[in-house]
Amino acid sequence: MSLVWTLSLSAQDGQVFAERDNIGTARYVGMAGAMTAVGADPSAVLDNPAGLGLYRRFELLATFSENMDFVAQSGQETYKRYRFTVPQLSAVFAFGAPERSRGLVYSSLMFSYQRIKNFHRSSFSSLSEQAYSLSDLVANKTQGLSFAALCADGRWDDENIGWLSCLGFDAYMIDTTANGATEWKSTLSPIESVKYAVSIDESGSMDEYSLVWGSNISNRWYIGIGMGLRTLSYSKATRYEERSQSGSSVTLNTYLSQSALGVNGSFGVIYHPIRNLRLGLSFITPTSLAMTTKTNADILSANYAVDVEGNKTHGQQTPSISLNYRLINPLRTTVGAAAIFDRGLVSVEYDYAHQRDIDDIHTLKIGGEVVLHPVLFLNVGYAYESTFQRTDYRCILPETSVRTDLDFRNVKGTHFVGAAFGYRGHYATAQLGYQYRFQRQHFYAHECQTEPADMTAQTHRIVLTVAWHN
Repeated sequence: MSLVWTLSLSAQDGQVFAERDNIGTARYVGMAGAMTAVGADPSAVLDNPAGLGLYRRFELLATFSENMDFVAQSGQETYKRYRFTVPQLSAVFAFGAPERSRGLVYSSLMFSYQRIKNFHRSSFSSLSEQAYSLSDLVANKTQGLSFAALCADGRWDDENIGWLSCLGFDAYMIDTTANGATEWKSTLSPIESVKYAVSIDESGSMDEYSLVWGSNISNRWYIGIGMGLRTLSYSKATRYEERSQSGSSVTLNTYLSQSALGVNGSFGVIYHPIRNLRLGLSFITPTSLAMTTKTNADILSANYAVDVEGNKTHGQQTPSISLNYRLINPLRTTVGAAAIFDRGLVSVEYDYAHQRDIDDIHTLKIGGEVVLHPVLFLNVGYAYESTFQRTDYRCILPETSVRTDLDFRNVKGTHFVGAAFGYRGHYATAQLGYQYRFQRQHFYAHECQTEPADMTAQTHRIVLTVAWHN
C-alpha cells in the first residue's frame, strides 16, 4: 500500500496562489520568460530588477492579450473560456551620460503594472462506481458530535462544529449508530456505489504594481532593487452532484470569494564579464498576503431518509461568513545566463520557489532571439515548471471548517512554449507573440475519492505589445 500524503486546505490555497503564469510582454512570452540575464524588458525587470539598468531611454509600453482556456477530463467534453486582458503596462525613465564608460553610466526608474496569474476557467468532471459517497465523508467529519449539538440554534457559530456536518445532518445523509451516541454513519447502504459530477467556474487574477530602480555601473555591472504591491481577486462556484444506486441524490453548491493585499521586495544583479556573456541573479522576498475569504453554501437531497412528516426531499442554506488570515507566497531565487551575438542571443534560466507547506517549485526556461533585419526580430522559448506536491496527496478538510469546497487538483507539471515576431524602430516597437500552456492534473472531487480523474488544462495566449520610446 502506498503512503498517502495529506495537506490542509490552507496548503491547497497556497498552491493555487503561488502558481504563476508565464505572462508578460510579447518578447517575454516568446522567450518563455528566460530573461533574467537579458533585461531591458518590463516583464523581465519584475523577475530581475537589475534588467532595468540596461535601459538608456524613456519608454511607454502596453501589452494586450487574448486568452483561450480549455479544460477537459479524459474522454469527456472540453470546457472553454475566452477572455481579453491588458496584462502589462509600464513607464521607464532613464537618466545618465552615454559618453561615460566608468562609474555610474545610467540610472533608471520604472513604474509598472503586471498580471501574474489569471484564474478564469471552467471545468467539469464525473466518475461512476465510486465506493465512497459524500455522505461517508460527512459521517467521518461528524464523529464525536452529539445529535443535540447539530440541532442547536447556535450551531453555525459553534467553532467545534463544521458546516459540512450541519448540511449533511439537515439533508438526512447521516444518522447516529445508536440513540444518544456520538458516532455517525451514512444513511446509504454500505455496499452502494455512487456517481458524481462536479462543475466549477473560477474567475479573477493576481496582479502586481511595482516601483523599480536600476543602475548601470561601468557597462559591466547592472544592479536593481524593487518594491511590489500584490493584489488578489478570486472567486469560485462549485456544484457537486451525486446519485447512488438506490436513487438517492444530493446537490451541494459552494460559493467562495477571496481577496488579498501584500507587499514584497526584490533585488538583482547582472554581470557582463565579457562581450558575449551576461550572468544574472535575483531574489524576490516572500509576499505576506492579508487574505479575506467569504463563503456560503446550500444543499438539496432526495431519498436519503424520510423525516417524521414523510418528506423525502430536504434542503438547507448556510449563512455567509468572512474569514481573515495570512497566506505567504514563496521566496523566489533566479539564476540565468545569456550568450549575446551580433545577430541574436540564447538565454537559460533556473527559478527556485521555496514553499512552506507544499513542495518547492523548480522552473527551467530556455529562450532565444534572432535578428532577421536591423529592425525585425524573432523570439522562441520553452519553460517547464515542476509539480507543487506529490501526485497522491490528499487535501484534508478540517472537521470544524466553515468551508465546504471539497475539490482539489494535483498538478503534474506545466509546460510553456512561446514564439514572437516584432519590429523595433527608433521611436516605436510592436511585437506579436503566442504562447501555449499545457498542464496535466489529477482531480479529486473530495478527499475520500480513491482514484483521481485525469484532467488536462491548456491555454492559447495571443499577445500584442506596443511601445513608444525616445
